[in-house]
Amino acid sequence: MRPGLRQRYAMTTIELMIVVTILAILATLVYPHFEYATDNADENAQKQQLRMIRMAIQMYQIQHGETIPNLISGWDELTEVSVYHGHTYGPYLSNIPASHKRSNVFDGYDVDPPDRYGFVYDYQGGGGTGSIWATNGSGKHLYNW
Repeated sequence: MRPGLRQRYAMTTIELMIVVTILAILATLVYPHFEYATDNADENAQKQQLRMIRMAIQMYQIQHGETIPNLISGWDELTEVSVYHGHTYGPYLSNIPASHKRSNVFDGYDVDPPDRYGFVYDYQGGGGTGSIWATNGSGKHLYNW
């Protein structure tokens, strides 16, 4: 090393500011993608949960002579063992479907749920179709995944 020249061990303030600025620009470009990924993951989990509930309702209907379970009064008919014509069936779901958003079930005959999040179930006193939907948060739009 020549005399009078020092070896640099650190970045100058300008170099550091440039690096921080570049990182800030990259963060502003990438952050929205992570935000949407979280929303998409939540929506996919809700879709899968609704799919499982629909399959459980269909199995119940098949094994109980086309009778649909009464989910308006609770989840017991899908989460507990049932007896139909001397045969034991179920449980169709291992536990009550619950998430941070949807756990209530409203009758689909008069679709105006009092809660923003929930399931709307076409029960109509046992004469409905057994179709189930999930509300979107406004309580008015139904997801028909």
